[in-house]
Amino acid sequence: MLRRPVPNRGAVKILMLAPEPFFQPRGTPFSILYRLRALSDLGHEVDLLSYPVGEDLELPGVTIVRSTRVLGIQSVPIGPSVRKLFLDVGLYWKARRLLSSGKYDVLHTHEEAGLFGDSLARKYKVPHLYDMHSQLSRQLSYYPFFRFFPFRRLFAWLERRTIRRANSMITISPDLLAVVKEIGPTCHPVLIENTLDGEDLGTWGDGANNRSASSRETGEAPVSEFDLRSRYDLPKDCIVVLYAGSFEPYQGLDLLLATARSVVKEHPGVRFVLVGGRPKEVERMRKIGANLGLAPYLVFTGQIQPSAVPAHLRGSDILVSPRSEGSNIPSKVYSYLKAGRAILATKSKAHTQVLKPEFSRLTEGTSSDFTRGMLELIRDPELRGRLGATGKKLADEKFTYESYLLATGRAYACLESQLGKK
Repeated sequence: MLRRPVPNRGAVKILMLAPEPFFQPRGTPFSILYRLRALSDLGHEVDLLSYPVGEDLELPGVTIVRSTRVLGIQSVPIGPSVRKLFLDVGLYWKARRLLSSGKYDVLHTHEEAGLFGDSLARKYKVPHLYDMHSQLSRQLSYYPFFRFFPFRRLFAWLERRTIRRANSMITISPDLLAVVKEIGPTCHPVLIENTLDGEDLGTWGDGANNRSASSRETGEAPVSEFDLRSRYDLPKDCIVVLYAGSFEPYQGLDLLLATARSVVKEHPGVRFVLVGGRPKEVERMRKIGANLGLAPYLVFTGQIQPSAVPAHLRGSDILVSPRSEGSNIPSKVYSYLKAGRAILATKSKAHTQVLKPEFSRLTEGTSSDFTRGMLELIRDPELRGRLGATGKKLADEKFTYESYLLATGRAYACLESQLGKK
């Protein structure tokens, strides 16, 4: 649904650096896509410079520019990697060529692009907006190759410098906002949580929002006609427990399968639907599930179009997020709340920044406790309904597209005094 744009004092030309495979259906690319939607509605024009990997989309007010392909790299894993380092070199040199044209008013950087974007902005005399999705120096500790102390120390120094010198900043979580304020930025950072989902796109960005050719070939029903149980041939009276997201190890799917094994012994009518995952990841999880004797109880949908995700969520009874690591809020949390279904999640910092006991069931990250929480929700439909309704009320009041758009406008308003000072 198209919303009324927030009035803007003046459109600007933006070069956005996104060190990501754009577009692919995963966390940061989704965040970038929604940011582009807001900037387009605010009347700005954006040249998005990203890796030579991902789907080309036709987005109003946005031109996608690709950096040079390096070493024939065709895919980019989630998180830090050697491949990203090589691709970032190509992104840097392409950004220099674009900025040397002198046609940009703002440099808007995401993730590690902010670390070299800081120097580029100063060299070409354009204000710099740093869009911070994670604390990179902390994130490196989760990946063995990058745990080398001098490397992490260098990243931490670059990160602090970028934060202190940025002309404007966006953070995606209260935890990150606290980190930024402790470092001491010269600008006033703006909190913009990843509250949007496929329905917030409306018809904007058809390539990311419409059904794919493969879904049309399989006869997938339009979202408006969607029925989860009919689509996946589930018993009409079954309890559906649904997970949506990537299949990365930190998501805790091993905990979910261990819990499923315990739950079906008491409630064989429960079905577990897992939305997402690349083909190899899905096949691996399918085999693990089969070895646990769970094959009759599991449904793997693979990756689906963003516009279809909300209908899948609403078709469930219980939504789960068993995440085991990290402090970044998974965007699925906001979509779960909007769906109005009971949420079961671990008590990780990634969840507790948003989820509270009044509208979700939070447990320790152990199989026994997660199982107890799930069984409680399965046995008590009144509790499920109450938690779901309370969470949806919060989402309807707080996590709106209009509030997202206003926050984006505030982040750009911080740059007004810098514009034109080339």
